[in-house]
Amino acid sequence: MSEAPNTVLALWLVVGVATATVLYAIWAGRGVAVRYILAMVFACVGALVATLFISSAVASYVTSNMTFDSPDGVELIHALVWLGVNGGALVLGWIIGWFLSGPIVRRRKSI
Repeated sequence: MSEAPNTVLALWLVVGVATATVLYAIWAGRGVAVRYILAMVFACVGALVATLFISSAVASYVTSNMTFDSPDGVELIHALVWLGVNGGALVLGWIIGWFLSGPIVRRRKSI
């Protein structure tokens, strides 16, 4: 299964979510744009690391331990696991970036 189109699609999804979030942060004007940007950077890094190193190995491991009636079932489960791991890494990266950027935002508000 070729993963290059999936990787490009996943990265475009990350860029789209990041752009929408930055535009919302600027529109809201609450002074937390830095926190959003740092969270997006961590989310992108998490998704990129998962896409390049983790997702395919996990998906291959999951599909190798299951029995299927057709090759289509193998491809479907492999794609779903691959996408789920990438989505989980994206959310985990966002959460880590959000919590790590909290002290920076509090410090900027006190200045």
